[in-house]
Amino acid sequence: MSDRIDSTGQHVFELFGAVAAAPDDQAAGAAADAALAELDALLRAAAIESVPE
Repeated sequence: MSDRIDSTGQHVFELFGAVAAAPDDQAAGAAADAALAELDALLRAAAIESVPE
């Protein structure tokens, strides 16, 4: 899962750069939001998996 978190985090970083370069680009903003939501879900799942029983 760590590799997936890393790659998704990099994707979010790249998309936020695109949004910063073109703040009126709604498609880039939507893609960044979706990628950030995916990263959030991955991080939450990783946190749940790491909790000892």
